Amino acid sequence: MIQPQPISATLSERRLPVGDVTLNVAFAGDHDAPPLVLLHGISSRLNTWTPVVDALAADHRLVIWEARGHGYSDHPDAGYLLPDYAADLDGLLAALEIDRPAILGHSLGGMTAMTWAVDHPSAARAIVLEDAPLRGGAKHIGRLDEWRRISQMTVEQAAAHYLAENPNLSDAEVHRKATSVTATAAEAFSEMRDENIALGFIDRVAPLGPIASPILLIHGDVDAGGLVEAEDAARFARVGPNFETARVPGGTHGLHRGSTDEFLRLTLAFLARHP
Repeated sequence: MIQPQPISATLSERRLPVGDVTLNVAFAGDHDAPPLVLLHGISSRLNTWTPVVDALAADHRLVIWEARGHGYSDHPDAGYLLPDYAADLDGLLAALEIDRPAILGHSLGGMTAMTWAVDHPSAARAIVLEDAPLRGGAKHIGRLDEWRRISQMTVEQAAAHYLAENPNLSDAEVHRKATSVTATAAEAFSEMRDENIALGFIDRVAPLGPIASPILLIHGDVDAGGLVEAEDAARFARVGPNFETARVPGGTHGLHRGSTDEFLRLTLAFLARHP
């Protein structure tokens, strides 16, 4: 497994046993501040949050995980579906004795937060979902296959791939993406791919009805690379009185990196309303 560089010298990082795996977890901010748990997307790791860490840590104690199969966390041979990630999240909260977390999840991290919240409908102080896909199925298979293929490359090969795909990427961004994807277990892609094939279509909105915690979906535009369909965002907003949506016009899938200021404005305002 490629060993990526730690996110920052200013954060404390440690490996924490959680159930049947050991997760790499970073911490930032005042220990006595309200906890905010950050969950990255698939093929990523905790350094994806670098552009927003300082702003989020100003009023929160950040708990930033690397999910199973990612980065420095354990890479088990199996167990890469949403209930597995949600169980890890529950174990992490228990291990850190966090009773009322705020949770911010990007993509896979957002789907993990939703899965956990269905079983813990009132446990979170607030939940922010960043461009978390609200449907699954055949349209995602090609993307998962491609990510799996890149994850098996060397760092140098993956970097060349990303640079060819987007010559405008900075050297630092190319390195971040290459070291992150090559530090991701192939099974993280293949198990989710197989589930999408087996189920054909997955509606991730319908099961959310029990969630009573305040929950905000921030999403971009599909034409710009976002993964939330407009009709799904509209259905999400109708699920319950505590459900909100916010669209970032022209926003891509990675809003915290591509539309940082607007993402922070929306996120911090929502969290401030639910202290």
